[in-house]
Amino acid sequence: MNSQIPRGKCPVCGNGPLAMLPTGYAVFVEKDNEKKRIGGLLAFQCEEEGHVFFVMAKDVADDVAA
Repeated sequence: MNSQIPRGKCPVCGNGPLAMLPTGYAVFVEKDNEKKRIGGLLAFQCEEEGHVFFVMAKDVADDVAA
């Protein structure tokens, strides 16, 4: 995983900085009583308030690319 800090502010509170969280977990959605795994997500956390949010990797590739 890339350790570069992404640019931007928390979409919940508008504060920062942001930290990338490890992705050793799976994210699922439930639709019609079926759980489906979602791939391609990156997790970020607001270091000031602790909010956690997910972003599609393809949408932030330039910000976190090596």
